[in-house]
Amino acid sequence: MTSTVTRLAIDSLAQTPGQALASPAPALVVGILIVVFLARLLLEVADVPRSRDTVRTLDVVLLPMFIALAFILSTRVLEILPLG
Repeated sequence: MTSTVTRLAIDSLAQTPGQALASPAPALVVGILIVVFLARLLLEVADVPRSRDTVRTLDVVLLPMFIALAFILSTRVLEILPLG
């Protein structure tokens, strides 16, 4: 049982820098960012009276998501780069 868990843990670790950047957390943040950004763009061109309020709300949502993405990607890049 221990060898199976150890083998699974070793197999799930990133082997290359590309695999380290393609982990589920950054992919999820990028997916949410794309959906929110597209919704914002569609609401900007919509002829709905309350769309300005919704666009401002989506702007408030986008800023922390961009900060989270920058943090995740910077930590992933620092994991990839050699320290010495």
